[in-house]
Amino acid sequence: MSSDTAIINSANIDYSILVGKRITIITEQFPGKKLSSRILSTSNHSLVLDKSGSEGKINQLIQKQNVDILFNYKGQEIAFTSSIAASEGGRVLVPIADSISPIVRRKFVRFDTTKAVRLTYFDERNIKSSRLNKLKWFETEICNISGGGALTFMPSLLADDNFILMNLSLDELIFPPLILGRVCHSHRNRENKIVTGVEFITKENAAGMISSSLFRNLPEVIFQFDNQMVKELVNYLEKNYRNNCE
Repeated sequence: MSSDTAIINSANIDYSILVGKRITIITEQFPGKKLSSRILSTSNHSLVLDKSGSEGKINQLIQKQNVDILFNYKGQEIAFTSSIAASEGGRVLVPIADSISPIVRRKFVRFDTTKAVRLTYFDERNIKSSRLNKLKWFETEICNISGGGALTFMPSLLADDNFILMNLSLDELIFPPLILGRVCHSHRNRENKIVTGVEFITKENAAGMISSSLFRNLPEVIFQFDNQMVKELVNYLEKNYRNNCE
């Protein structure tokens, strides 16, 4: 981890929203390999890992070895260094470090703004082109936006495998009629409102973010949102909302 990244106090992290999420583990025992597991729960300021992760390699981890833990928290990749521990019940535990570091800076600057948006959501298992027009649409608001995505208020918590179809208007900037996005995180904020981070999917990055079967079931109009449109959005936000950047 880079030494010039900002340090986050782990006491300010809400680990409850990480339960069930997937994390990456870099160990001394398996050099050159990134292991993957899910967080089953938190206990005594430790993460409890799913032992079956990475084809059972999580259950083979030797205690007291140093590990790097990487995970996505509210749309940002962060990490900390710790060691492997175990409980009397055989659970694999990773004590949470006092300090946590962002892995990379955000690619896009976020701008605070409140805008109405019409959207719907679905997961890949339950969607076909014939059902798109039967999805339930509703109106809500975004509370910030960047060239890479938006933070929007939602009526319920969404899983990371959900996709968003969004109809968004920003004054004189002309958007395609539909924008496709992927849920990055969904949690309750301090006001107990559900906020959901949505990553925009462009024509150019769609192949790496959605399966070929889902690609075939989506209308062509969705892929009008491309890298050139992202550049126009970034320029528009910097020009009109430069005083509201995060």
